[in-house]
Amino acid sequence: MALLMAELAVARPVRSIVGTIRRIGAGDLRARTRLQEGASELVEVGRTIDVMAADIQARERALLLAGEERERLLGELLEAQEDERRKIAADIHDDTIQTIIAAGMEVQLLRLELGEPEGTGGRLRQVERSISTAVTRLRHLMFELEPPDAGASSIAESIEQYLEAALGDSPVEVHVHASSEVDLTGPARQVLYRNVRESTLNASRHGGAQNVTVGVGVSEGGVLVAVRDDGLGMRAEDFTKPGHHGLRVMRERTEALGGWFGLDSAPHAGTTVSFWLPLSPSAH
Repeated sequence: MALLMAELAVARPVRSIVGTIRRIGAGDLRARTRLQEGASELVEVGRTIDVMAADIQARERALLLAGEERERLLGELLEAQEDERRKIAADIHDDTIQTIIAAGMEVQLLRLELGEPEGTGGRLRQVERSISTAVTRLRHLMFELEPPDAGASSIAESIEQYLEAALGDSPVEVHVHASSEVDLTGPARQVLYRNVRESTLNASRHGGAQNVTVGVGVSEGGVLVAVRDDGLGMRAEDFTKPGHHGLRVMRERTEALGGWFGLDSAPHAGTTVSFWLPLSPSAH
């Protein structure tokens, strides 16, 4: 009888408490001792543990919901930003550029009427060149605001054309390998192009790279992108130093859509920027 009483009053509650604590420690916040009967100190400890586990579970759920809400709001913000960029790009193309081109034509006609010969360094000819330069820069700006739609071209060709315009006269060689299965739309497509552009520009301007390889493929319900260069590379402690604004922005863009962002680099060993974007909001 004494052994039975010890089993019921001590050993069994202790095993329940120990087992519950181990499960909670392993991450199972649903674990409970369920010691409800009796008034012993062990039962009271069990009840306290159950209340604590329930409170931790509720807080974890609240944090999870807050994180999901943050991702949703950031995604909506990103989409709104991209919509505004598209509108600005359309306005530049349909209004500003056309107006400047018309002004350039008027200057050309005026130059001909005044008899200023071709090939001279006259004032009107200089104005023409300035107008032409302004139109070119506005077209580059429009291209940056609104990455190209792949349309009939493959995504590899689309990325190559986009990077060619972004890099300008840079001597860096870009090699793009992209799976034909990749089909991103909306903000995810915009983030892919912008991250690739930022990574390639960093490799050219700051890394002194001669070659950049861009790989785009489908992986785990999303699109995996890796941008590798043969530049100077960086030390791990340099990643968080001031001046790497572009890296932070790329990470924020990616994580706002439920993806992940990674950076691997070492001095004189080049840099690899990797990021993953879900094909749909439910993918992450």
